[in-house]
Amino acid sequence: MATAGGVDRDEESQVPLVGFVAQQESAWQLPFWGSKQSGDDGYVDERHKGVVEVDVREDRREWIDIVDEHRPYNLRELNSLAGVLKLRGSVLMYKQIWIEALFYYLLVAAVVGIYLAIPDEWVAVEKKSTAVQNLATWLSALSGFLVGLYTSGVIDKWKELRVEGIGKIFDATTKLNFLLLSHIHTYTDGNLTYEDERTIDTIVRYGRVSLASIFVRRSDRQFHDLVKRGLLTEAEYRFLLDDVCYRVPCCVWAWVVALIGELDQKGRLTGLSGTTFLYETASDGRDGAAFILRQLAAPLPFAYVHMMAFLVKVNNIVFALAVSMRITRYLSQQGHWELFALELVLVFVIPFLYNGILTLAQELSDPFANEANDYPGELYDKYIARECYAAKQAVKRYKTLRQTQTRAGGK
Repeated sequence: MATAGGVDRDEESQVPLVGFVAQQESAWQLPFWGSKQSGDDGYVDERHKGVVEVDVREDRREWIDIVDEHRPYNLRELNSLAGVLKLRGSVLMYKQIWIEALFYYLLVAAVVGIYLAIPDEWVAVEKKSTAVQNLATWLSALSGFLVGLYTSGVIDKWKELRVEGIGKIFDATTKLNFLLLSHIHTYTDGNLTYEDERTIDTIVRYGRVSLASIFVRRSDRQFHDLVKRGLLTEAEYRFLLDDVCYRVPCCVWAWVVALIGELDQKGRLTGLSGTTFLYETASDGRDGAAFILRQLAAPLPFAYVHMMAFLVKVNNIVFALAVSMRITRYLSQQGHWELFALELVLVFVIPFLYNGILTLAQELSDPFANEANDYPGELYDKYIARECYAAKQAVKRYKTLRQTQTRAGGK
């Protein structure tokens, strides 16, 4: 029965660990891996013509759906008035912000009601309002500075995870695929065997597992989803789950190094000045995974984050009190309804900005949890798969292309 990876597999007959790669079908293989047959809507694996046939349109539809789901925003559209009103992915989607906004409105209504209900109490509001306003101004300035510093640190960490973590895994996986395919195909005069392809495919698959397992572990998904997606076999899944569950993103690179060693021992890397560079590339992939795990395991100190949140909440409450006192003055002096309306807007906007920045910073501090503003894990996985597929097709067809060009030049 064809799996999600587009390959027939009998799980009981597989020997999934390193050293037996030629005996297993690659779970990394894409549904469109193979040659297009004229008059056919699917792709057929050239080694199993008439046996494995997969509809390529289904994979293309899945790719289009993932790309559409994670399509980058249009900056020009976002900067327009209509773009500001977009909700998906914005802080306006966080329920906590709306709940707190309701709390501040209720606080303002309660304070205004108390002052208006007590005879002559509103007369002293002006003096109290000045003191509270001064405190609110001071807290607002301090909160703005510290929250800006905190958010800047979180965004820097977010960038580092993308470049030093995901970027290294992505580069190591695609680079190993490109180098091994190109070298073996060139120095064997185009004799890229079935076993060579299976070994390189498995190296790429393990690289994808290194990245995908991080997203699975940090989100609500189960580790077994990697089996459903064709990235792991059942035997590999059981081995990794039982023995190295926490360090899966790093440990699979040991399998990659072992596979490179097997290719070298079989003489498939003849002509290469040395395999050290290949090992270093695999080590870079492992370092990228380790960097991500270390960063996620070492958040900012609790006391610092707690102080930041406490300061913001106190600032919001004091600001709401200042607004309530100004509203009391406006209501006691008829003819200031426009100022009253402005204060109602401010009591939402100012706390909203501070709470929104804090909430967004909290989400960006762990961008692997499969939330709206997190890294698109499935899209990254598809990018790796497609780039490796393109490299393989380019390498395999280059000799034919050169021969065609040579014959054309001879004529």
